[in-house]
Amino acid sequence: MSSIRNLYQSARNHNVIAGILINDVISFVAFLSLGFLIIGIVWPGDIQIFLGAFFGTRFALRNEVSQNHLLRIGLLVGIVGGILSALSMTAFMISLFIFSIGLQNGYFLMLFASFLIAALIIGPIIGIILYLHYNHKRKQQKASLLDDEFFEDLKDK
Repeated sequence: MSSIRNLYQSARNHNVIAGILINDVISFVAFLSLGFLIIGIVWPGDIQIFLGAFFGTRFALRNEVSQNHLLRIGLLVGIVGGILSALSMTAFMISLFIFSIGLQNGYFLMLFASFLIAALIIGPIIGIILYLHYNHKRKQQKASLLDDEFFEDLKDK
């Protein structure tokens, strides 16, 4: 149990790297759980990339200590995690079809480009939306803390 606690604590300390890895793992698991189908609402793989980007970016922003770089962290986790997700889904699809179609670079690039388009659109959008959410949440907490300090000063007088 302590090794799980140590792993979680290490992930919280290195929240950007952990967020990127969570992004990739959740996208890939969602891709596997849907039966390797390249499905999407607008673009192939967009559902899987959305799930990974949401949970990975949420983890990274929720565990960020400094409040100065929230937008940069949200964008970084969304974009880099999306690119890794697109690469891992493409590599898996190519490994499945390599025996039937052979190793064709054109097919690899076409498949990677289709996943990459979804990743480069969805990742930054999720990063910005979650940045706005956590920035608003932290401003509310800071305002309530200032109000509490003000009333505590009045009580002392």
